[in-house]
Amino acid sequence: MHDIHAFYAALHAHACVPLSAGDDHSITYPILKALASDRPVGLVHIDAHTDTWDEFMGSKFHHGAPFRLANDEGLIDPSRTVQIGIRGARNHEEAWNYSLSSGFRVIFMEVFTDLGVNAVIEQVRHHRRRSGVSVI
Repeated sequence: MHDIHAFYAALHAHACVPLSAGDDHSITYPILKALASDRPVGLVHIDAHTDTWDEFMGSKFHHGAPFRLANDEGLIDPSRTVQIGIRGARNHEEAWNYSLSSGFRVIFMEVFTDLGVNAVIEQVRHHRRRSGVSVI
């Protein structure tokens, strides 16, 4: 986690805005810590899971919790956070409720399918305009 944080902090110090895509979500928390060093960031999260689980097997640092950790520490701005495509067997009501009660815009996969890509993109843009700050 330290190495990941240091790498993204160096990018942030040079005003680079990275686009990060990957598999293991435990990398997300140190990335957000680096990028939000001066202010909370907005987030567009496209995934099957909310990744807002609480502690699991005695640890709060795991692949299912990066957005909960980031939100709890004020690293992300919930009013500028959109989670798209949420579905899947590993989701549970506690994580959904955390995202929704925190103010994230959660677009479940069924809603995404009903609305279509263009309408979802417009909702992301609306979320950004509502806050007056760019979504990162």
